[in-house]
Amino acid sequence: MSPAIKSIIGKLTGAKVQHLPSYGTVHKVMYEGKCLALLQAGRAMLNDKEGKEAANILLNDGTTKKARKYNTTIVAMSEGKRTIGLSMLSKGGH
Repeated sequence: MSPAIKSIIGKLTGAKVQHLPSYGTVHKVMYEGKCLALLQAGRAMLNDKEGKEAANILLNDGTTKKARKYNTTIVAMSEGKRTIGLSMLSKGGH
């Protein structure tokens, strides 16, 4: 791991970094996080007592400097907004 990455992660987290998790571990944690976010947003929509209308779903997309395309899904309810997740789109952007 490069010294720059160690320094940045150390300053952001306040912890001494020895090594980064494997790709497989990161993938599992990200998948589990997205499942929990979907569950939490779904429950919040079902329990939205003040909302008389269906929740609004907002989709945003963006492109990085390296031409990678991403989509963000946000659910807006009477209690506020919840971000469901960030997904990388295919090369065609669909």
